[in-house]
Amino acid sequence: MKNKLFVPLFWKFTIALTVIVALFGSINFYFINYAVYDLFEKEINRHGLTITKSIAERSVDDILYDDLSNLNKLVSDKMRIDANIAYIFIVDENNHLLAHTFNDMVPATLLGLKTNKTKESIQRVIYKNYPESTIRDFSIPILEGSIGKVRVGILEDSFNTSINQINSFFLLMILLFLALGVLGTFIFSYIITLPIKKISKMADNLDLNSNQIGIELIQKEGFLQKIFQHKKMEDEIDVLTDKFNPLCIYKNRNKSCSLTI
Repeated sequence: MKNKLFVPLFWKFTIALTVIVALFGSINFYFINYAVYDLFEKEINRHGLTITKSIAERSVDDILYDDLSNLNKLVSDKMRIDANIAYIFIVDENNHLLAHTFNDMVPATLLGLKTNKTKESIQRVIYKNYPESTIRDFSIPILEGSIGKVRVGILEDSFNTSINQINSFFLLMILLFLALGVLGTFIFSYIITLPIKKISKMADNLDLNSNQIGIELIQKEGFLQKIFQHKKMEDEIDVLTDKFNPLCIYKNRNKSCSLTI
């Protein structure tokens, strides 16, 4: 004989709802996260290239006239107005330093980083002053590299923070929908099971006479019953079915009857 496990309709609905919300929420979260990351990826590249190109265009005259003081002022002013800039430096065609925003010297690892001499390039680097941050290094040649190039490092922290905030908001919305769904499930299951429980209580108080014969309510085997071979998961409807099994609604006929639910 199979063991019977009582699982109320509320929990059946809740489990089904949780699985559906978790499944579709995970799929949507993946695609939204991918779309948001792609959007911010393009935005940080556009932002970095715009700043670097602007410095490259404005530094031409200073480099040609060897005005290094004005060149240093240019990079210092540009870094001061943008908190996302980690560093700026300008080198000549032989990779000799002309201007920079570092307190001391430009780190050798950054200065020696391979870049395209005639085309713009973008790389991710780790800088010791920002050990926990990823920096996106932008390199733009000045006059096609004939007189030097500009290097600008953009911190990705603010962009990553924005992405994390969007992801957190989306996860919060999923949890909110799940909570509302559970509340709706509770109300819905209560409305359904309340009359069933009343009928079941009435069945407990019935006094069967000898003229009544058995009625067998046959419940179709559901999907969960096929999965759980050794335990039958019952809910309020199953309990009601069990209580009405010995009853018969045909008082004047000497035969059994079967009803299928």
